[in-house]
Amino acid sequence: MTSTVSISPCTPKCYSGSCNSYLEGGGMSPLNPTTFGSYTNGTHPLQGEYQEWRKQRRKEKGVRRRKERRKEQEVRKRNERRKEKGVRRWKEKEVRRRNERTKEQEVRKRNERRKENGMRRREWRRKESGMRRREWRRKENGVRRKEKEVRGSMKCWQ
Repeated sequence: MTSTVSISPCTPKCYSGSCNSYLEGGGMSPLNPTTFGSYTNGTHPLQGEYQEWRKQRRKEKGVRRRKERRKEQEVRKRNERRKEKGVRRWKEKEVRRRNERTKEQEVRKRNERRKENGMRRREWRRKESGMRRREWRRKENGVRRKEKEVRGSMKCWQ
């Protein structure tokens, strides 16, 4: 006989003295599978009780396992939802950031263009006014002078 029966599933009744079936097999300890084989071959007086108890245990275990599995699943679902929510928020933020960045870039470009145009305009004005000034300086008193001579104390020089 290869199947071994452990002591643990046996109910306490067996060892209280009301049940001495394992002694019938030769009076050896219940640890000996050959003498304690009455559970396996169905001759034990508490066989039915034992089977009921095993069934109950299995059921309880199954219920517990199912509960645990359900809980784990719920937790997993919750975490998944949170993650999705986080990803969604992150994406929305990213889109917003991208839009803001493009807006900022557009504004920067526009300002740059305006600045360049303004500088060109200013430069052109400066040039024009400078040219007028130079012309005026040169033809002062009807005499053409070099610009260097116009400045400072040389103004009166002819």
